[in-house]
Amino acid sequence: MYAQPSHWPPSAEESPHGNSPLVGEYHERSPSLESTPMKYESQKMQELSSDDIARWADLQCADPRYASPFLRPEFTQWMSEVREDIRVVVIRKGDVAVGFFPFGRCGAAAHPVGTPLSDSQGVVAAPSCRWDGLELLKATGLRRLVFDHWIPGQEEIGSFCSVGIPCAYLDLSAGFEAYAANKKKQGSNLFHEVRRKQKKLARDHGKIRCELLHDAQSVERLMEWQSAQCTRTRVADLLRFNWPRQILHATVARATEACGTLMWGLYANERLIAANMVFRSHQYGHGWFMAFDSNYARYSPGTILIHEMLRELPMQGVTRLDMGKGVSGYKKRLLTGSTITHEGIIDPQPAARAVWAHWQQTRDWLRRSRWRPLAHRANRVISNVRWFLGSNY
Repeated sequence: MYAQPSHWPPSAEESPHGNSPLVGEYHERSPSLESTPMKYESQKMQELSSDDIARWADLQCADPRYASPFLRPEFTQWMSEVREDIRVVVIRKGDVAVGFFPFGRCGAAAHPVGTPLSDSQGVVAAPSCRWDGLELLKATGLRRLVFDHWIPGQEEIGSFCSVGIPCAYLDLSAGFEAYAANKKKQGSNLFHEVRRKQKKLARDHGKIRCELLHDAQSVERLMEWQSAQCTRTRVADLLRFNWPRQILHATVARATEACGTLMWGLYANERLIAANMVFRSHQYGHGWFMAFDSNYARYSPGTILIHEMLRELPMQGVTRLDMGKGVSGYKKRLLTGSTITHEGIIDPQPAARAVWAHWQQTRDWLRRSRWRPLAHRANRVISNVRWFLGSNY
């Protein structure tokens, strides 16, 4: 079951929508709507009414399953400003919106909005809304719907899921010191190692500090480092496209408590050497992009920055941090627990679903087998082929 973030939803004293310009007031309608049949319609984001957008934001705040910023209307709004293919399937009972599914297009396939940047995908729906996967696909007007980060707890997607992958998260609801003390009690020496590297970095390069960044130049620097890392590791560089770059800038420049990026920078002797983006909605955050100056790699500046960032996240109101797929490596050393994200496909043809499921299950087995290095190299080739398919994916 999906772990509920502490203090969720926000209190009445705190606006449930932060300072978002997209949301307004919404009042729940009559329960008699439960007997009204549902209809699915695809709309451009600009075609949604202010009541629809307010309803979407209210549903996102009210249910911890939808706590991710990737499920906020603001994220889809920003995506629609940089990609012409973005649309939203709105599920209605009568004239009342009860569900929202934003998506983009790649060839004949629909993908949840923001793919492959999005780490949370799903239908943001009212508790009474029991949507149908094939009807959802039909409303997109495309042949299939491919997903790779579907949230847990939505029964409607179950028959279309191929594999479930664990995702690590950190619980900072008791503050960083309590979190660090608990990790130490479990036998972790991670933070001792971090302090040692901090001292060495300061000794070799001068005073170090960590601070929040808001300027476009720092965003550009992070993307420059990220692209260089992709080149070194021969991974397709998503940031060679314009739309991901524009989205990263938008999430920083237009950030609110309800939806936006907190970006931290690590400085050594007044020189920016690492940057880390956390995409947040209220108490819930996603570790998104982290990159550093490779000239300082021997000091593990990324790890130092993560340590300092974890200290400051609770002070910014973020008490849960999701770290994406996987529970190995540094994630295993940091995690408090894990949840499950789903990969799969909605396709009206059972044979097509079976082939897709077999492929994903085989790939998942390879990830956990001794053939993982070979599978990783094959995935690099596939990623680069995807890069040549077009600017949307």
